[in-house]
Formats: sequence, C-alpha cells, structure tokens
Amino acid sequence: MAVVSLPPFAFAHFGAGVKSSLVFVRKKAVNENLGRYRIFMAIAEHIGYDATGRKDNQNDLPTIVEEYKKFRTE
Repeated sequence: MAVVSLPPFAFAHFGAGVKSSLVFVRKKAVNENLGRYRIFMAIAEHIGYDATGRKDNQNDLPTIVEEYKKFRTE
C-alpha cells in the first residue's frame, strides 16, 4: 500500500546506523483479484528528532500521513 523512506539517522540513537523504510502492506482477500494498483511513496527527511535522539521541531511524518489520506481517496 505504501513505502516511506526514513533518514539514515532514524535509528542511530539506538545503535543501528542503517537506511530504513516503512513498508505498509495488507493481506489479500480470498477472492480478490489484485491486477494493477498504485503504491504511495514518500521520503521523510525530518522525523521529529535528530541523530542524537534530541527533539527536533521539524517532522515530515504528519504531512506524509495527510498526503497518504489524499492518495487513498483519489
């Protein structure tokens, strides 16, 4: 349904210095024919905290949620 790329420092405060993404999926219904469908993709550069774990006033995630809601209604 969606893929949201996180910044490289997203989990650095916890000792993991890897690039990560959030992948949102859902289970296919028994008789559902998938066919072709759109996938929402976004990049979050700011996630509410910095690489040291300190609060950052910039956070792209609420905007991404709103854009996803618009995407789902199109």
